[in-house]
Amino acid sequence: MPAVDTLVCSPETNPHGCQLILLTKSANARYLEGLPATNVLVTFSLNPEAVADLWEGKFDDGVRVTPTMERRLEAALHAQELGFEVRWRVDPIIPVEGWEELYAAFFATAAREGHRPTRITFGTYRETQPSLLTFAKGWGLPAMEWTPDQLEKDGMHYHLSPERRVAIYRALSGAVRKAWDGCGTVPIAALCKEPRSVRELAGMNHDQCNCGPCCII
Repeated sequence: MPAVDTLVCSPETNPHGCQLILLTKSANARYLEGLPATNVLVTFSLNPEAVADLWEGKFDDGVRVTPTMERRLEAALHAQELGFEVRWRVDPIIPVEGWEELYAAFFATAAREGHRPTRITFGTYRETQPSLLTFAKGWGLPAMEWTPDQLEKDGMHYHLSPERRVAIYRALSGAVRKAWDGCGTVPIAALCKEPRSVRELAGMNHDQCNCGPCCII
């Protein structure tokens, strides 16, 4: 495999230097080996394992359809070592009992293990699209184990109340700062799919969400 510093995007195939943003629940980072790293951003969809167990589909025997968080985190480190900019998307955040401690421990462990995501984009639970439920039923997957309560219509979806969302975002952005303090650069904590009012109250910037331009060169 070529050295990381030789992996550059071709001016012939990408004359404008556009960036490709990957977003995945996969653990197949090996497919990135040998690819240009300068214009590809790799984003992993992550959550504490206990939250993923409630949200991500399972087969009848209880085995989750998606890779475990351990495997995804290993893949994220591999992508990082290959020279790719790695980002995280923590969405949906589900406020289960003890959620604040659960997420804080998740971030702290990741920081200790050497994870250096440039951005962590947050999103709380919002109304599930009917198509997802239809697919799950067609595949014979059990129903989600967590039932949302007290959802309110906000924009195009039903969400947790704005007050609850703001409290969650403030708590988790603080947990990110604490976890990566002393590790060099602290990941940017940002929001996506939130109105300006929530972003402003949470003190977080929509322009720096996962869809934004590259953090590093």
